[in-house]
Amino acid sequence: MNHTPFRPGDRVACIDSDLQGKVVSVSKNKVVFQDEDGFEHHCRPDELVPAALPPQILMEMGKAVHKESPDSFQRKYSNSTPKIPIIDLHFEKITGKHTPEPGQHALEIQMDYLRKFLKKAKKARWRQFTVIHGKGSGILRKAAIREVRKAGYDIQDLRFDEQGGGGFRAYRKR
Repeated sequence: MNHTPFRPGDRVACIDSDLQGKVVSVSKNKVVFQDEDGFEHHCRPDELVPAALPPQILMEMGKAVHKESPDSFQRKYSNSTPKIPIIDLHFEKITGKHTPEPGQHALEIQMDYLRKFLKKAKKARWRQFTVIHGKGSGILRKAAIREVRKAGYDIQDLRFDEQGGGGFRAYRKR
């Protein structure tokens, strides 16, 4: 049973950022939506509103949330899970196809997608994000780590129970 007013396909926006997108899935305490660049974001339902509102109003709503008394803010947000952006570099997730077209190179497509994501991360000043590369020969993993480090992030492998060993978390260097 869902306790959220959102359904897959709804357009939503975060109240404390300029992120907007289309709802992909809904669970009891989490809404996953995909932004216009194809990146997934995980939020609590109370952090979202229908996307029909202009961005400046959404930002003002976010400021109003943070103007609550410290005690109510502490109760409301202390047990929340931080939103950590995720990029999945599986070829079929990026293109919707299982194999590249003749003349296409999967690694080039995946790395272009990662570079686009890194530009967005820099612009949004994300301090951390998760990269899913999957298991395989390690070519994509090595290339992704090199690109993420070049963008100024440190790397930490995910534990086996989080993503099955086929991913890493990137942290902004201080």
